[in-house]
Amino acid sequence: MTEQEFIRNNRGIDNSASLPDEFLAEIYHEIRENEIKLKDEHEAAATAQIDKLDDLQLDSRTRREVYAQISEDIAQKTEALFRNMQKATAKGGRRAGNLFGRSNYTTASHFQHVRPMFEVAWMPILAGISSPLQESLDDVDMINRCLDGFKYAIRIISIFDLELERNAFVTTLAKFTFLNNLGEMKPKNVEAIKSLLEIAIVEGNYLKGSWKEVLTCVSQLERFQLISSGAGGQITDTSVTRTAKATTRNTTSSAAARLTNKGPPQLNLSEDAVAETASQKFVVLDAITNFVRCLSNVSWEEIKSSSHLDNPRTYSLQRLVEVAYYNMNRIRLEWSNIWAIIGDHLNMVGCHPNAQVGMYALDSLRQLSMKFLEKEELANYQFQKVFLKPFAYIMTNNEDPSIRDMVMFCLPEEALEFGCMIQARAQRLKSGWNAMFGVFTKAAEQKLEQIVVMAFDIVRSLSKDRFGDLVVNGTFPDFISCLVAFAKNTKFARTSLQAVELIRSTVPRMIEMAKAETGDSPQPEAKSAATDSLVGGGTVGEIPGLRFWYPIFSGYLEIVMTCADLEVRTR
Repeated sequence: MTEQEFIRNNRGIDNSASLPDEFLAEIYHEIRENEIKLKDEHEAAATAQIDKLDDLQLDSRTRREVYAQISEDIAQKTEALFRNMQKATAKGGRRAGNLFGRSNYTTASHFQHVRPMFEVAWMPILAGISSPLQESLDDVDMINRCLDGFKYAIRIISIFDLELERNAFVTTLAKFTFLNNLGEMKPKNVEAIKSLLEIAIVEGNYLKGSWKEVLTCVSQLERFQLISSGAGGQITDTSVTRTAKATTRNTTSSAAARLTNKGPPQLNLSEDAVAETASQKFVVLDAITNFVRCLSNVSWEEIKSSSHLDNPRTYSLQRLVEVAYYNMNRIRLEWSNIWAIIGDHLNMVGCHPNAQVGMYALDSLRQLSMKFLEKEELANYQFQKVFLKPFAYIMTNNEDPSIRDMVMFCLPEEALEFGCMIQARAQRLKSGWNAMFGVFTKAAEQKLEQIVVMAFDIVRSLSKDRFGDLVVNGTFPDFISCLVAFAKNTKFARTSLQAVELIRSTVPRMIEMAKAETGDSPQPEAKSAATDSLVGGGTVGEIPGLRFWYPIFSGYLEIVMTCADLEVRTR
């Protein structure tokens, strides 16, 4: 088909109008020079040439010459293709598929346009700022520019919440701190530490899971401070396992000797940044929960890596307790999400084989409980019960007698009884009574006399001084179940008999409380109704006094049917 025939054949195709002859001529020449073929046709042609060579059964020399000729033809066709595309570029052609044609420059009108651009370019950007930072030694300007690149990139990542990119940039910057290799640390690594802490302060609400990298560096920085002060022989890196502890002590000690003289000026600057990082204020709930979760993970790694020492590292655990303390004033729904993470961590730490770790966890839990119980609990909420559950968990799952004993005593200097904490905050306890009697029930099942006697003394004291609070807050069934557990522990017969007697003594006390409620001496039915109101109030159709008598009779039945001591069953 000639050019004129092609033009004549395509007249009237533009909505009954004709395209310009020049445009149709360009299309004609493009098709003539670059024949339109399907991909399968190109592959079939190339395969046919190869198969033809195989069928000819040529010798190796001839075969190489033929392959060279085919390669030359392909190269010439490729060169011609690029030459034609360059010509089209020079002419400013509009032909379809022209990769090198002119394009209009579009000015971004919305900040969201940055996201797809950064998603495409983040890998070259990361390589472009990390490679010079790694290779530069004394070029301060280059180092600062690279670190600024990390700051600006992480700022963009934070705005658009790009998880993969955030992990890549923060992890790369954390590696440049060299806190796990003190002997190779250089001034640029100190600048990387400062930049990482600055990013944590500015972008803390958006770091999410990348907080673990930041907090690990903070933990290692604190370890570096201790090494510089001469405690290198007792400090273990969180990234080092127990099997390598001897080598680690030698390495860190020698590194400390080389860095002691020049360390303090750099550390003073870092301490200010660390303090500001620790006082970070989170606006978004997800931000504080992510921070607490990462801090718990770093704390557990610290404890595991140093559990073979006499005094394991608890730096991150201390910071976690501080976070819990200073965030108690948040609304209860936010606080419950935070405590769900901290409580699980304290459960693990409290059951750690190293007694020093468990004691620190219990003492921290006691102090937090004293602070938490200063606040009133609203009706129908269970925050106190959830908060105090770790005490029962540790009592149940830690086999160390000293830890179980410390659930009743907080040692070493103050010897403050756990029961005294309850007495001091009893007027504010509501749902927390359930958790407390759960602790005493677990203590009643122990085989150590000191723990059993101590727990029973606390329960007896509460029965004497806080019986009304137990009844009003609906904890009377838990109180009876706790006494039944003491009665069934036949290893200590005296305590068992005293528990049975304490159950019996509750009956006249309930009657007296019913009299005080009505103001006179009621009839038996009235007594039951008044008593029922004291244990939470009955509803229409319920048996009067059922909530009071049922726990007592059920407790007696359990003692008679399951207790192995005949004297206790008889009593």
